[in-house]
Amino acid sequence: RWESSDLRRLIERRTEQAGFVPSFAGLRDVSLDSLTSDETPEQRGRRTFFEELGHYARNNPAIALEFWRRSLFRNTVTGQVEVRTFARPPMAALNELPEPSLFVLRTIAQMEVADARTIQTCTDLPAITVEESLRRLEMLGVIHLHGEGYRLALFWYAEVLRLLERQNLL
Repeated sequence: RWESSDLRRLIERRTEQAGFVPSFAGLRDVSLDSLTSDETPEQRGRRTFFEELGHYARNNPAIALEFWRRSLFRNTVTGQVEVRTFARPPMAALNELPEPSLFVLRTIAQMEVADARTIQTCTDLPAITVEESLRRLEMLGVIHLHGEGYRLALFWYAEVLRLLERQNLL
């Protein structure tokens, strides 16, 4: 895991390499700390955004970069790139998954990339159950094909880990 400050530097460096300067003006820090801070509203918005991003991504650089990318929007009137609060995956879809699908997710999360046969061996689930779980998870966008196996989508990665931890599966 990275430190929050390292994540922020990585994102700022990549953004600079891409050749644009995003505006944080639309983000507001409404915490009590903001009332006594010497920072400008945009500086507070920037600081708060990166703190929230690091916390959400668990300081994982790949996840942080994915959600950074999803937070950037071009203002059609001014042409300015603006940062907005990132949207999280719809958890209702994960919360409604049957137990066998959670075991399939756990196997993929633990192995990073796993094929159906490996998942079946690890979970001791019938092949048809594994295939149906993989089909459902792929349709939801939670997993995707990666070479010969399946991998968690970055957009869902943090939420899948949180769900598996809540279910005491990790």
